[in-house]
Parts: sequence; structure tokens; C-alpha cells
Amino acid sequence: MTLLQGIKVIEFAQWMAAPAAAAILGDWGADVIKIEDPLRGDALRGYVETRPDYPKMEINAPFELDNRNKKSVAINLRHKSGQEIVHRLVKGADIFITNFRAKALERLCLDYESLGSINPRLIYAELSGYGEVGPDKEQPGFDRSAYFARSGIQDILREPGAAPTCMRPAFGDHMSSGFFVAAILGALWCRERTGIAQKVSLSLFHCGVWQLGTDIQVSLVSGKDIPKASRNTAGNPLTNHYKTKDDRWIVLAMPQSDRYWPRLCEAIGRKDLELDPRYANHQLRSQNAASLISLLDEVFATETYANWKKTLDKYDNVFGLIQSPIEVTNDTQAWADGIFTSIEHPTAGKVKVITAPGRFSKTPAQPTTAAPELGQHTEEVLIDIGYTWDDILRLKEEQAII
Repeated sequence: MTLLQGIKVIEFAQWMAAPAAAAILGDWGADVIKIEDPLRGDALRGYVETRPDYPKMEINAPFELDNRNKKSVAINLRHKSGQEIVHRLVKGADIFITNFRAKALERLCLDYESLGSINPRLIYAELSGYGEVGPDKEQPGFDRSAYFARSGIQDILREPGAAPTCMRPAFGDHMSSGFFVAAILGALWCRERTGIAQKVSLSLFHCGVWQLGTDIQVSLVSGKDIPKASRNTAGNPLTNHYKTKDDRWIVLAMPQSDRYWPRLCEAIGRKDLELDPRYANHQLRSQNAASLISLLDEVFATETYANWKKTLDKYDNVFGLIQSPIEVTNDTQAWADGIFTSIEHPTAGKVKVITAPGRFSKTPAQPTTAAPELGQHTEEVLIDIGYTWDDILRLKEEQAII
């Protein structure tokens, strides 16, 4: 048994945020059917990285991540017969997920009103760039623009006076997918308790604002931005990063600095600093942050990360190592905790994949199948909802399916 066994999901979405949410539901046991255009498919299928130094891969790794555990049905939704197929699928579905814009959904008869009238128990989940009301409701938005830039995240993640930092692909998409799953399951739970089904709306912009909520809440209350801080003058030197002898970066993460200051002094072999009048309490360390950070820079540069890890662990300090993505893939803790697993791919053999966050002690679930080929399950799914082989031949002749 899995967590969402028996839950049927119809996904009409592309790129990353909404498909990633459907992938999580699929990991947790839901039956996910992905509707794609017969000619183009999900836009992410054609994703090509133009950088010459980008790693060469046998498979489309981003597409695999967000589309495992799904069945692909290739339907021409510009054809009336294609829309009728989706309507028949929706009759037996619990959840419909989309990130297409409202006007396109209305044109294809896949809007909330149309599908809700077909299945009053349907949870209709719509993800957009900026929300379903307001002056920018129809503005297209990717995570790079709606989530990372407009929310304030890109502005705040830089040193004072520096250019905005570059964003990684799907950084906001994958964060937003978790919020989307939570909202969908909240609506599903409400339906199960009360019988009330409803539309769930989520925007990348809102998710980005929530992600930066600690900063933005201060701005809401004070009417001002929190000043940007350089690592050389950070208010709490115990929440800063330092380079080791072997050019690794250690991140100290001890916001309760008075609690941890004696431990850090023990770990770095500088007990003399504990009662130093410049650094004896949090306020003094904040006032004299520049000199303390400079001092800690010198100290951490004397030993390798491996040696610092031993001593910092010995005195129960809170810290972390800044790792590269390839280092994360070899992190023994990540593998031990089930962050990664392997699945069989039809062309690439055994492939390593990231699992969805969250563990369930009595209904374990994880990725089981690779992302489907375009239209791989069209005939299978149509037979399951009552179409005959004669119907399928007719639909192919009409070019409603492939």
C-alpha cells in the first residue's frame, strides 16, 4: 500500500513546477496521467543546454526528474475529439493539475468551470506566474522572473554593491512544487471530510515572497529594507562562512551566539577569546564583527576542513560544508537517508534519481518508473476508460491522437 493509492491525477502542464508537483504525487502512489501535445510534447522534452561545457548525457535529466512515475497520453486538444478524451479522463479523476494560462484553458474547454461541471468532486489545481487576479494575471512567468527576481530573492542574495547573482534552473520551480502539493492535498483532505471540492491556485511570485518571508515581513512592518550585509561585516560572526587551508568553505550556523561562543573558542583552540572584552557577549561581537571575522579567517586558514570537522564536532558546534552538486551526489548521508535511489531506464539502464522529500513509516513510496516517451500510454489509457480499438483507429485517422 502507498500513501496516495487509488488517487487519480490528470496533468496538463509543462516545464517544471507543476510537473514536479505531479511527480511527487506519483512518487507517493497516485496514478498520474500526463497529457501532451502530439507534435511537441512537454516543452521540457526539447530542452537543450547551449553552454559548450555543459555535461553530455544519454538522457534528458531535467525531464526525467519531473516526469517519472507518469503515463503519457498524446492528445490533439485543438480537436473536439481530443477534448472529449480529456473530459472522459476527468470524470474518473481526483485531481487536475495545470500551469497553462487561463485564456488557453478556456479555449480548450479545460478551465475550472468546464471540468468542474463534468466532475463536481474534482480538485482543480492551477499554477501561474503571478496569480489569477490583478494586472499581471495573464503575464507569462518562469521561476527566473516571477519567483527569483520579482520576489526580492535575487536582490537580497548579493554582497552590497555587487551585481545580482545568477539563478540555477528550476530553483523556484522545485520549491514551489512542494507548496503546490501541500495545497492540493489540503483541498483533497477537505473534500474527503466535507464533500466540498474546489479550485486550488498557486503562483510562483507568492511562493518566492513566502520563501523570503522573514525579510519581507520586516519590510512590511518597518517600511524599510534590511541593509545588505557583507560577510566581512556580518552582524553575527558565528553565522558566517570561512575558508580552510585546503580552500573549502565552512558555514557556521549558530544564531544563539552566546550559547555557542565558548564551544567555538574551545574548538579553534582560542579559549583566550571567550572573555576577551571585545567579544565577551553577542552585542560586543556584533559591534566588533569586522575584527572578529578577520581573526576567524586567519584561524580557519590554518587547518584543513577534515581537521576542523573533527574539532568542531567534538565541541558540538553547528556548521556545514559548502558542497558542489557532484559532491552532494556522493554524500554518504544523502544516500543513507534515502535522498537518492536508482530506477531502471528503458535505454540508459540503471539511473540514479532524487527522491521526493518526506518519509512515511507505514506507506513507503519512491520513484519506480522512468519518465515516459511521448504518447507511450495513449492506447492503454484510452482502453482503460472505455474506448474500443475501433474508436482508437478512428481517433488516429482524425489526428486527435497519435
